[in-house]
Amino acid sequence: MRKWLTDYRYLTLAQYYNQLGWLPFMVVISALLPVGMLFGLRLIGGGIGGAGVPFVITGSAVVSIVTMAVTSVATDLFFERRLGAFVYYASLPIARSAFILAIVTIRLVNTLPGVVVTLVAGKFLYDADLAFSPWLVVVILLSILSLIGLGAAIGLGVSNEQVLHMLANLSIIFVMFGAPVMIPADLLPGALQVAGYFLPPTYAANAFRGAVFGASVTTYWVDLLVLAGFGVLSFIIVTTALRWRAE
Repeated sequence: MRKWLTDYRYLTLAQYYNQLGWLPFMVVISALLPVGMLFGLRLIGGGIGGAGVPFVITGSAVVSIVTMAVTSVATDLFFERRLGAFVYYASLPIARSAFILAIVTIRLVNTLPGVVVTLVAGKFLYDADLAFSPWLVVVILLSILSLIGLGAAIGLGVSNEQVLHMLANLSIIFVMFGAPVMIPADLLPGALQVAGYFLPPTYAANAFRGAVFGASVTTYWVDLLVLAGFGVLSFIIVTTALRWRAE
């Protein structure tokens, strides 16, 4: 256990220093799209009102998480595999699980500022009465962990850079318009409503609404459990599928 913790510590530091030069840019990117959506929807047609406000604000925060947990992870793993970084890691006596958790940790650090900026912007743009719960950090962590598997699957599974970017961007578009994240489930077609039950962003958005708008954790504990289940499954699949080899 001590060796695993040592692996995790140094791998996290390595990931941090690898991302350090890009950190300000990544924080801006993680906030720019969701804040832009909040601002645009506020202007179009006089804005969103009533029951739609929680979906728009928390849905935008989930989009920020998808940007980091799916798009960035997919891109990072794709180029690390392409450039032979995994060969270097294979030469070290480290655990794959520690490597994956190091990536998750840095993604959490990168994501938090964007989520906070998005929620604060939503509060002022929509004059929303937000009541942040301490469980919000848990919601963010489980959301990232549940989605990182998709990002890793894209990054490790494709061999073409154009396909990589296409799939990563499609994931954001689908979360915005095809999942019950920014749009209430009863407004979506039946097939998409059913598909939503099998997608982590659905439960992430539900938990976000509870944690941001003052609901008791008892109203969204099922969502947390489902996210944790997706996270464990994602972690197992990625750890098993990861190959220490160059392209």
